Amino acid sequence: MREALADGRRRLLPDGRFSFADITVATSLQFLLPVGDGYMPLGTATREVWTHPELADEFADLLAWRDEVYDAHRPPPAQH
Repeated sequence: MREALADGRRRLLPDGRFSFADITVATSLQFLLPVGDGYMPLGTATREVWTHPELADEFADLLAWRDEVYDAHRPPPAQH
């Protein structure tokens, strides 16, 4: 991931298109630190077991990328 994004690209495909690759990697990062409740409301216990602080620190740059992907391509759920 870092290598693919090292040249300043914001998407994984060399041509910069948003793809299934972006979705797959962004989703897999949920198990280090879930996205905010605005995108995926989770209970406190679920959020806690899906959060791994040491890994989240180590991969903070990829989590920031994941959050950009969510902001750009996934609207937050409708408010009830």
